[in-house]
Amino acid sequence: MGRKIMKLVKNTLILGVGYVLGAQAGRPRYEQLKEQATKLLQRPEVKQAGDRAKDAVAQKLPGNGAQD
Repeated sequence: MGRKIMKLVKNTLILGVGYVLGAQAGRPRYEQLKEQATKLLQRPEVKQAGDRAKDAVAQKLPGNGAQD
């Protein structure tokens, strides 16, 4: 039982530190990261990789005619 409590305290502390550090970075940094992520997702090679991943997952789903 003591290990569970210590793990909970540790995780809570880590989340708290992350929150404080994130809050200090502020809205401008958030907007900068958001803009970079949007640009990355717009790139053709990233879109192609996403499409290939979707197709691979769809082939594994039941009911699409693929054999196990």
